[in-house]
Amino acid sequence: MNDIAQGAPDRKDDSGWVEREGWTEEWNQVKDAPEDQLERNKRYGQVRQFFDEPSYYALRVFLPKKTPSHRFVYQYGLSKTLPPYKVKATLGSPTLVAISGKLEDPSLEKLCGHVNSFPDRFSIEYPLPSEVKDIEIIYKKDDPYVVDVVAYKVGSSDSE
Repeated sequence: MNDIAQGAPDRKDDSGWVEREGWTEEWNQVKDAPEDQLERNKRYGQVRQFFDEPSYYALRVFLPKKTPSHRFVYQYGLSKTLPPYKVKATLGSPTLVAISGKLEDPSLEKLCGHVNSFPDRFSIEYPLPSEVKDIEIIYKKDDPYVVDVVAYKVGSSDSE
């Protein structure tokens, strides 16, 4: 029987994970550090700001940057920096925006399910104060970990 804390059973591994020598020393230095709560909240889409502008609403979503600290990160030399999540947004209704983000890195997706508070995706719904007609997603050029979901208000001409 497989002990999930030890990892998956032996089988062909196409994730590129190869155990590093000497990883335990590095892991022992950080294993008791507290979890970064801000990064944890970002992994669930919970760190965001709302802007009410004359012709649109903007919901700024801050994406996680750091891979959760876990022995597999050290054992297999995985990246400690996450790639930006792929973000999608739809109108659930004229006053509701549905936003989802997904980690699209096969070498890190394998950590999901082994690491507490590390889902491979998040989903949020955000009610808006008034009706909107269109939405778009804008990744900040200077920071790919900040995404603006812009919802154009009914009656505005910005999205037409």
